[in-house]
Amino acid sequence: KMSEQGDSSSWCSAEERTRAALAAWEHDDLPAAVAAARAALGAAPRFLPAMLAARGLALLAPALCPGAPPLDQQLALMRDIVELPAHRHEAQVARAFMAPLEREAEGERCGAATLFVLGSWAYHILQENERAAAYFRRAVDAGSSAAAFSLAVRFERGEGVPQDAAQSVEMYSQAAAKGHAAALYNLAQCYDQGEGVEKDKARALDLFQRASVAGHVPALLNLGLIYYHGEGAPQDRAKAVELFQRGADLGNPSAVFNLAFCVDHGHGITQDKPRAVELYRQAANMGHVSAIYNLAWSYYVGEGVERDRTMATHYFEQAAEAGHSGSMYNLGLCYESGEGVPRDVTHAVKLYTRASAMNHPGAMSSLGVCYLTGSGVTINKPQAAELFWQGTLLGHGGATYNLGLCYDLGEGVTKDLRLAAKLWQRAADIGEEAAKRALGRFGKEASPVEANQTSS
Repeated sequence: KMSEQGDSSSWCSAEERTRAALAAWEHDDLPAAVAAARAALGAAPRFLPAMLAARGLALLAPALCPGAPPLDQQLALMRDIVELPAHRHEAQVARAFMAPLEREAEGERCGAATLFVLGSWAYHILQENERAAAYFRRAVDAGSSAAAFSLAVRFERGEGVPQDAAQSVEMYSQAAAKGHAAALYNLAQCYDQGEGVEKDKARALDLFQRASVAGHVPALLNLGLIYYHGEGAPQDRAKAVELFQRGADLGNPSAVFNLAFCVDHGHGITQDKPRAVELYRQAANMGHVSAIYNLAWSYYVGEGVERDRTMATHYFEQAAEAGHSGSMYNLGLCYESGEGVPRDVTHAVKLYTRASAMNHPGAMSSLGVCYLTGSGVTINKPQAAELFWQGTLLGHGGATYNLGLCYDLGEGVTKDLRLAAKLWQRAADIGEEAAKRALGRFGKEASPVEANQTSS
C-alpha cells in the first residue's frame, strides 16, 4: 500500500496532467490531450477528473484512444470512487479538483472541455440532470462535439430537458459534423429507424460507414450486418466479413462471434470449422453467451473439434447460467438421456421449465412429454396438452405432433380425430417425420415424440 505522502503526490501529478489534457483539448490538440489524460490515469488510475477527461476524449476521438476501458466500466468505477467509504480520500481530491472548475464555469470565458467535464460530473456522479444539461448546452455553444453528443442523448431520453427526438437529431447532427464517431452512429440509427427524422436508409448507410471509418465498433457491427443480410445495401458477405474482422481486431466479442459464424457456415469466406471453433472459444472467453452456446454445440456434434459430450454439457451449463434458453433446453436433454452428465430426469424437468418460461418451444414440447408420461414429475395430461398448445403456437413441429397425438387418443383433451389429423398435417408440413408417419397410420396407436435430439 502506498504511503499517504506518495498517494498525495500521485493525486497532485494526476491533477496537473488532467489540467494539461483539458488545455490541449480546448486548443484542438487531441493527440496531446490524449497523451496527457493517459499520463494522468497512469499516475492515479482512480483519479475521477482524469477519468472524466479520458472518457470525453474517448468519445471525441476513439481512434486515438485504443484499448480504453468500456464506458460502463469507467462510470461504475467513478461511482465507486464517490460512493464507497474506502475511497473517501479520492472523492475529496476529486471534489477539490472540481470546485475551482465550477468557479471557473461561473465566468463567461470558461472553456468547452471544462464545461463538458462539469456536465459529466453533474450527470454521472451528482445525478443532477438539469444541471448537467445546462453545462452541456454551454459546452455546445463553446464548440464541444462531445457535449453536443451528450446533450443529444439527454433529449433522446428526456433527462434534464423535455424529451424531443427532433432536437436530439439536431444535436447528433452538430456533433457528427465534427466527426464525433458515436454521434455519427446514433444519427445513423435515427435515419435507419425514422426517429426524429424521416427514415432514409441511404443516409443511414453513409453515416454508418463514416462512423466505422472513425473506429466506432457498433458501427462496424451494424454495417457488417447490413451487408450480411442485404438490407439497406446490396448483399455483400465478403465485405461483411471484412467489417466483422475489423471489429474482432478491436477486441469486440460480438464481432468475433459474427466472424466465427461466417467462418463456420462459409458465408463470405472459405468454410473452416476448426477456425470457427477457435473463434467461438475466443468470443466465449470474452463472455459472449451465444458463442458459448455454439461452442457447446460444436463439441456436442463434433464439428471442428473432436466430439466430447462432457465438454458440450460444460459449455451448455455456462450458457444456461447466463440465461440462454436454448442451452437450458439442450442441457435438459443431456440430463434426461445421461449424455455427458449422470442421468437426472428431475433436473431435466427443472431446466425444461426454466426454458419454457422463456418461450422456448422445444422445451415446452419436452416438458409436455414429461407431464404426459410421468417422467420426473407427476402425470398431468391437461398440463401436457397445454404445453403442446403453447409450443404449437410457436411453430414447433414436435409440439404440434404431440398435440395431435393428445387429440387422437383423448389424452388431456376431448378426443377429436379430425383436429388430430389437421395438427399432424401442420407438423408434417413443418418437416416433422413422426407426423408424416402418423398420417400414414391414422387412428392407430402412436407414441409421443421424445426429446429426439439436441437442437437449437
